[in-house]
Amino acid sequence: MILKTQRTKLKRLLKFNYCNEVKQLLSQNKKYNEKGNEFSSSYITHVFNGKNENIDIELAIIEVYTKRKKIQSEMNTLKKSI
Repeated sequence: MILKTQRTKLKRLLKFNYCNEVKQLLSQNKKYNEKGNEFSSSYITHVFNGKNENIDIELAIIEVYTKRKKIQSEMNTLKKSI
């Protein structure tokens, strides 16, 4: 479960447009809901906000966060070199 302190940190970087990336990552890893369909955006946000628990979605959210964090740090490094 994503804790409140973690959620605050994640929200700062992810903002609001993270669901599509999470969905894409889940489908690449062949993680689907019980019916065999992709997870809905609303279910992903429910997991993010702590209303539901799903380990696969939580890991995907954290993976998207680390990717964006890496990209952001690379951009900052490039900006400083200018």
